[in-house]
Amino acid sequence: MNNLENNYSDLYSKRDGQLLWPTEFVVRSLLGGSYQFNEHSENHSALDLGFGDGRNLQLLESLYTSVYGLEISEAICDEARVRFPNVEFLNGFSHQIKTESSFFDLVLAAHSIYYCDSSKIEENLREVNRVMKIGGRFIFSLPKQNSYLIETSELQPNNYAKVKQDPLNIRNGSLLKFCKSEEELYLLLKETGFNNISIGASENNWWGIHEFCWIVSCNKMQIDE
Repeated sequence: MNNLENNYSDLYSKRDGQLLWPTEFVVRSLLGGSYQFNEHSENHSALDLGFGDGRNLQLLESLYTSVYGLEISEAICDEARVRFPNVEFLNGFSHQIKTESSFFDLVLAAHSIYYCDSSKIEENLREVNRVMKIGGRFIFSLPKQNSYLIETSELQPNNYAKVKQDPLNIRNGSLLKFCKSEEELYLLLKETGFNNISIGASENNWWGIHEFCWIVSCNKMQIDE
């Protein structure tokens, strides 16, 4: 297990047993009746990519017949199995999802798809596209340039950033992808096989911690090759 896996395993083990609530944009994107999204007609299978402390798993279980969760550490998966015995857990990364192609009706990546320590964002998105059914829905977030982790990071070419001042002190040195504009994000998704792209934004100032991100709902359009 590498340092990043150890760091996240330690973080989530400390939260074990705490009451947690789903991420707001996830609730709105799945249950908000006033938004216009191209819904997928089947609610058979869902993947929570980078499920973390598991705050979104119970919501997914209430909506989907079969729920999977993916994390970078087997230790994180082992702890989650105790709390969510009906969820199937996978150890892996955004660019290496250990399931067959065209498997999921929904993939959720709440604050996770943009970690690119061992891959590029295009690889992560194409892998998500691979495991989704045609027309399946992808919901995710991605940082803006003025988000707290990006603002204090060392900027890299092609809008990547190396984290330097992580308030949690576990992600320093990690490489993150950010987008400066909706157009940049839209083109990235079109190039990696998605359509019906709806882009919103969430801007939270948590008493000085600026969590500014793009939030997206889109669908798989391309047929696996």
